[in-house]
Amino acid sequence: MSPEQARGEQLDPTTDLFSFGAVLYEMATGERPFQGSTTALVFHAILSQLPVSPVELRSDLPRELDHIINKALEKDRQARYQHASEIRADLTRLKRDTESGRAAMLSKSVIRPRRRRQILIGVFGILALLSVAWVVRLSVPANDAAPLQNFKFTRLTANGNVAEAAIALDGQYVAYTTRERGSGKETLWIKQVSSGSEIQIAPPAYTYYSELRFSKDGNLIYYVGWPFNTGEPAFFKIPVLGGIARKVIDSVSEFALSPEGGQVAFIKQLPNDQAALIISKLDGSDARELKRVHKTRAPGNLAWSPDSKLLAFSSSHLDADQAFGTLFALPVSGGPEKPIGNHPWGIGTIAWMPSGHGLLLTAVTTAIESPQFWYVPYPTGAPQRITNDLNGYPYGFSATSDMRTLATHRPNPNSNIWNVPLSRPEAAKPISSAPRPYGQVFTTLPDGRIVFSSSLETGQMELWVMTPDGSKPVRLTNTPDAIMPKASPDGRFIAFSHLRDGKRHIWRVDADGDNPRQLTRGGGEVYPTVSSDSKWVVYSARYGVWKVPAEGGDPVRIAETDQVEFLPPPAVSPDGKLVAFWADRVGTVSLPHSSIVLVPFRGGPPQTVIPHGSPDVQWTVDGNSLLYYVDARTNIWVHQIANGSDAPVTRFNDGGWILWFALSADGKSLLCHRDLSTDDVFLIHVGN
Repeated sequence: MSPEQARGEQLDPTTDLFSFGAVLYEMATGERPFQGSTTALVFHAILSQLPVSPVELRSDLPRELDHIINKALEKDRQARYQHASEIRADLTRLKRDTESGRAAMLSKSVIRPRRRRQILIGVFGILALLSVAWVVRLSVPANDAAPLQNFKFTRLTANGNVAEAAIALDGQYVAYTTRERGSGKETLWIKQVSSGSEIQIAPPAYTYYSELRFSKDGNLIYYVGWPFNTGEPAFFKIPVLGGIARKVIDSVSEFALSPEGGQVAFIKQLPNDQAALIISKLDGSDARELKRVHKTRAPGNLAWSPDSKLLAFSSSHLDADQAFGTLFALPVSGGPEKPIGNHPWGIGTIAWMPSGHGLLLTAVTTAIESPQFWYVPYPTGAPQRITNDLNGYPYGFSATSDMRTLATHRPNPNSNIWNVPLSRPEAAKPISSAPRPYGQVFTTLPDGRIVFSSSLETGQMELWVMTPDGSKPVRLTNTPDAIMPKASPDGRFIAFSHLRDGKRHIWRVDADGDNPRQLTRGGGEVYPTVSSDSKWVVYSARYGVWKVPAEGGDPVRIAETDQVEFLPPPAVSPDGKLVAFWADRVGTVSLPHSSIVLVPFRGGPPQTVIPHGSPDVQWTVDGNSLLYYVDARTNIWVHQIANGSDAPVTRFNDGGWILWFALSADGKSLLCHRDLSTDDVFLIHVGN
């Protein structure tokens, strides 16, 4: 990775030569030029540190090779080799001089014969690689070279509340949705790219829009609509100039339009937790099922090949460990699916290049990195990372038919923890003056200090602790990917979820950061909380809510659920008798959509069902009420269990999202992790 890649700047051919210089360095010295124990430290070295000169590590290297490598690794791209032919010429000259013995005379020390032969072999190999690189570059179809060129960004909107965006196949129009701050209502808009004029084509409504796509002729917009009240998605269409949105197919969670414009491939949710990949005409007729699986293994991110013969998709193995999967191509006419490459992807959007010889996608390769653009050759070939922007990219994008322009929406991150006095909620304010890279979940110790996960120093999510006013943050652990902390009521320890060996488990650590200890070993274990007597750690895992002794022992399932992904955080009542959590089904009992259930701590059927609420729920100090968020996560309300009444607790009106909330140690304030990020449509112009 070059310095300009690390900074997210536009790339040019010198970027590849920097990477080639890094390969030369490692071949010559056996060491990497830029080292660090974390990604953040490696980025720092690339941006601001000079590598140790190769001859200082290997005194028998030719001085001219040292010069070639150092020039290729110049941080200033203008001082770097400008063309592959230049470095090829210098290496050819070095090869000639080495064979003649001149390079040995130019070195301060004489090169031993065996080492001279090794250098000759290395130079021959380097030159061969350069020749092969030229052949490969010339053999790549012109259209497929597009994603390897510069990315140029154009901001298209400035309202800061964009939720989804899509560009027409000819690039003339962009459809996008905005989400009202406060109510969560979404509005659908059309904007002409050349003039900037726009019109509203669907009024504000309690509906989530996803998968916006233009028809081939540009006259219709297709999308998946998710009504707030039912949560049941469907496939809709609406005229570009506005009009009535019409439901086309029920229970569709995502889709892809065929290149010729006459067919749609979609994922349909079926009874008994099944999902099917189906192809039909645009009106839903002539449907043909290609694949049926359990809903947790449903294909995702569908993309038709340019000749309409293949469907690319990701077959995700989503759970609470990592959202990684595999790329596949499935013949539309029938036949087995085949994997595309072998890479641990967390995939966002997939788009075929016009030639059909590769795919452009957004993806992550580790659980904590930001999404980037990648190019994956088809049917085989090594994936290539296209971007290395530290801020990352949204998972979703759409593209014009020639793949020269992409439409996406990019957030401007801004989050902080706010203190809301329960006696004066209008006096709410952030606890620190500047936003910090907090993890979503935080907890409070009995003395008021706040424990949170953050990548403040190392680029890895670790546990930190700070004073109640948000000052003096101190790293508590050296455990990478430690998230979702929860302090025990007695203040002795902190439970957290930790990823190790590809599986997420529940761990605990003393409040001072000492004595880390693993409590569970099943995998997919998240959102720990601690019972009021500090003797049990309760957590969510696949197919249920569980508890494990805080001092170690065998886990016990409290309640069985059907959830494998998007697991809800449980909350134990102050008296230790009940556990509250969000679910659609407990055991064999089906519940209203988005219900909060109360089950006995010892296990058993639900005692109380609250037919509304949110995935995040907390008990009040007296144990008589539950706190939950409403209004698209913008405010916290309280539900009185005895009489079923609800009332607002917070009165935020700036539209910020509440990511997490918890009562302060003294119970007098509510702490809310709020996201006030803005989000706008950007066009990405690909190529020169």
